[in-house]
Amino acid sequence: MTFGTALRDCHARHGHSGSSYRTFDRTRPQTPQKIADNPAHTLALSPFILGEVGKALAYPRVSAALGITPDEIHRHIDYLRRICRLVESDLAIPVVLNDPKDDPIVYAAVGAGANVQCTRDHDFYAPNVITFCRRYGVEIMDDVQLIALLGA
Repeated sequence: MTFGTALRDCHARHGHSGSSYRTFDRTRPQTPQKIADNPAHTLALSPFILGEVGKALAYPRVSAALGITPDEIHRHIDYLRRICRLVESDLAIPVVLNDPKDDPIVYAAVGAGANVQCTRDHDFYAPNVITFCRRYGVEIMDDVQLIALLGA
């Protein structure tokens, strides 16, 4: 199974400092690691997604909550680059109409032939985005749903 993911969403969820989300390992978040540990699965990312992860983790509020340094963020991005299948994709028609900046994430999942697009971004759950993704065999899930699927 191949997974495209907006990891900034999954990382933010598992990096939350609240007691119910203390599962974040600063160097290997749970969702990407679960995928990487299973040879039947592939984590597909794009340079755009890796850049977005780096930006999200570098937000002062996020980095303070996680207690991570810029060096740790760089190491984490390098780690993700090592465990993923890096894909480039061409953009075509706009898909995420509420936030066109998210189109590269959708097209990376489609270009990778992903089965699942992992995100908590509500814009990905718009009916037109779900329809577009399903046309290419991609289901939209959040990190909790994906972890449940992986555990099944």
